[in-house]
Amino acid sequence: MPRKRVDKTTEYAVTRIGYCVGGDIEKARIMAYRAGRLRSDIWNKYGSIGAWGISHQKLYKEFQKTNPPQKYLLDQKQWQKTFERVINDIHATQEAAKTIVIRKIYRFFKPEKDWRGKQIEETSFRAELIESLKTLEWMQYPLLHRWMRQAYHRGHTYVNNQICVGISNGAVVKRVSRNVVSVTISGAIMKKRKYQKLTLLFKVGRCTPTGIFQIIFDDVTNEIRLHYPKIVKRRPVTGVGSCGLDKGYTESFTDSNNNVYGDGIGKVMSESVVKRHIRGRVRNKLYQIALSKNKKHIFNCNLTKKRWNRRENKKKRTLTTIVRTGANQFFDKYSARYY
Repeated sequence: MPRKRVDKTTEYAVTRIGYCVGGDIEKARIMAYRAGRLRSDIWNKYGSIGAWGISHQKLYKEFQKTNPPQKYLLDQKQWQKTFERVINDIHATQEAAKTIVIRKIYRFFKPEKDWRGKQIEETSFRAELIESLKTLEWMQYPLLHRWMRQAYHRGHTYVNNQICVGISNGAVVKRVSRNVVSVTISGAIMKKRKYQKLTLLFKVGRCTPTGIFQIIFDDVTNEIRLHYPKIVKRRPVTGVGSCGLDKGYTESFTDSNNNVYGDGIGKVMSESVVKRHIRGRVRNKLYQIALSKNKKHIFNCNLTKKRWNRRENKKKRTLTTIVRTGANQFFDKYSARYY
């Protein structure tokens, strides 16, 4: 499935996030570990200069001979999309190193000037050196070789918490309810060319994910997120004039004309503090009972923080939405000016 072209004059791509609310979580986590082994092997082989200036289409068959999908117990499409994503990541790090070297080239190889003070580009090696960065030809220039060694280092990865999925590599997305969609991907192999189907439920709102997206298992916050692209139309900048802005507690912002933006943020924080105080008192009472009577099951069943963290994350997302909405409303009304 070809990537949808974005008209940069009227559209731009954003990344939206959906949160998992159920499904085959443990089996999907195993698939992320298997994809992590594949990522590590790709970086170990092409993390240096093996993929320099070579597209993933040309490297695909070569790597598949030594590292087939059966080795990682992955289906062909998921193996392929993971390979493409990792090679693109390697190329991105190489482009970042090229940017550093190109700046040095422009700084040290300055062209001569004519009697009018205009630069004569033909007297400089800039074009030749920059062109050599597209392939491994830069290794023939000792100075360029040294700069590249300083800017670019061999890479490895230990990421094992991501699954590259998408409509083009076998994922099936269906609307379950008003705000929840189900994402079905291939799981463990059952027999030749036959795989289990794993289903995860994500709360994404009214937008249905399309294209290529990622499932990320965040082991720190114990969240499972779905990152998917969304094409958004650009809104014309209609703001005129200038105005002062101050942040507050009951509202996000207030301008010098007494207009309020992001109203209600204080109410959300106040209600959260009151509820947290009530829950904290009850939890402390349970804690003292479990401590005095040595009831270990109370610690495991009643004093964990899964629901607590879930409520806190929901509150933070609500506050972030209110603040960003208020900021957008302000800059839609007034033009941005920096002092």
